[in-house]
Amino acid sequence: PCFAQTDLQVSQTLGINGLAIFRFTLKALHGDILIKSLPIEFSGTAPIGNVISSATLVVGGIDLDVEFPQSGLVLFDDIDIRLRKNETIDITVVVDIKSAANYPGGTKLQVKLLRSRIDAEDINLDTIPEERIVGTAYGSIYTLLTRGVITSVVGTSIMVTGGTKMFKITLRVSAFGADAYFGKTTNPGEQTIGTAGFAWVAENDQAPDISIVN
Repeated sequence: PCFAQTDLQVSQTLGINGLAIFRFTLKALHGDILIKSLPIEFSGTAPIGNVISSATLVVGGIDLDVEFPQSGLVLFDDIDIRLRKNETIDITVVVDIKSAANYPGGTKLQVKLLRSRIDAEDINLDTIPEERIVGTAYGSIYTLLTRGVITSVVGTSIMVTGGTKMFKITLRVSAFGADAYFGKTTNPGEQTIGTAGFAWVAENDQAPDISIVN
């Protein structure tokens, strides 16, 4: 499962087309199977019909089915995916996201595969029961933002001087939607360090009110 937090820049006037929001794999473990439908659940802090205009199931670069979500559950049922024993395929859900005029800034969105509602048959055309379908597939948690700060790691290096080791991380930082200012915080000198990275604060103006945390 993937539970990464991902900030996504959205616009008040333009949507985002062709976003690969969710990827997962399927494997036939004990014999040939036919997958007749795949249930994908969209969950979020705003009505899904306000956020997603269309969702497409893509296998091997081919669009198998397109749906237009009005609620959280999307059933891709025009697919008929055949898998040989031990064969694995990669599946992608691609969405078109509406403009931010349709939902509040900061709306969160996540996609997952509902294992319990997968419709598949074995080589004898018998329905495969839920207990024979194993594994989980969860997508990243997206936060849709009209303003904020986007960062990426440009490079890393290590320098050793005597008995001292220095780790250098070079970042590319860009603001969108509004200006952001660095270097002035309510707790000067405070650092936040975790097992997966580090954190800092940014402000929306030169006053000490913190508006963005990364």
